[in-house]
Amino acid sequence: MKKHEPTSTLLHKLHSDINDEALLTRDLSAIVASRIQEILNQKGLSHKDLAQATRHTQGVVSRWLSGKHNFTLSTIAKISVALNQNILEL
Repeated sequence: MKKHEPTSTLLHKLHSDINDEALLTRDLSAIVASRIQEILNQKGLSHKDLAQATRHTQGVVSRWLSGKHNFTLSTIAKISVALNQNILEL
């Protein structure tokens, strides 16, 4: 009969499998979402306003602003145009 590893060992292995790229992707997504929300606040706009301007649903905007969305450059450009402000400064 096969002996099972302790849960803490298994969790450690799973955690160590998360690579630097995945962690950076998560962090960058959160930064972009935060920047979009900051611009919305500065302009007095709602999530509904952004949804209408980008021709997406409020559900999509909610996912964007969750901080977990993996933004494409196309989506970033679409949001920047809708807000009339570049959300990324490179």
